[in-house]
Amino acid sequence: MKFNGVKSKRKQQGFGLYDLLFWLGVSAGLLLAVLMLLRSVNNSKAGYIEAQNYNRMIADARAKYAQQGSFTGVNAAALINLGIVPETMVQGTNIVSGWNTPVTVAATNLYGTAGDGIEFTFTVPRDQCADFVTNAAGSSARVRVGGTVVKDTPNGVNTVNVGTLATQCDADAAGNVAVALAQGR
Repeated sequence: MKFNGVKSKRKQQGFGLYDLLFWLGVSAGLLLAVLMLLRSVNNSKAGYIEAQNYNRMIADARAKYAQQGSFTGVNAAALINLGIVPETMVQGTNIVSGWNTPVTVAATNLYGTAGDGIEFTFTVPRDQCADFVTNAAGSSARVRVGGTVVKDTPNGVNTVNVGTLATQCDADAAGNVAVALAQGR
């Protein structure tokens, strides 16, 4: 068909190459956003689960060591043998977190007497440090992050200093942060 000497173009049907590339780009962007959201949720969940494991272990250790009057002699093997450590965290005679990092346990001087407290030290991924600490701090009298005290109930500091927590969790930009959680009898 001609209109004033010019052929009319037929309406194009279907998608062209540019349309296809545009929609693939949009789809890839949405998929990336969903994956990042899932990763964030899983990271928060991992910190929460590890904190719950700690909360259970500290409560059980306090109950089992109550008659002894102190935590003198406590170690990973003893807690494993007493059934205090969740099976998912046991590797031989070692305690390993859900992040596949070591967890140490030792008696500590918390209220002025040797062995009057028990301290768990977790190696926590930097991006999960704050979630883990805030979920575990309620069961702890003293919390140290990267060697700095962020909660110290024996000395009258009953809540976590959030500013110091943020600074210490972010101190090692490349890796993991040592988090020591202590509780008394």
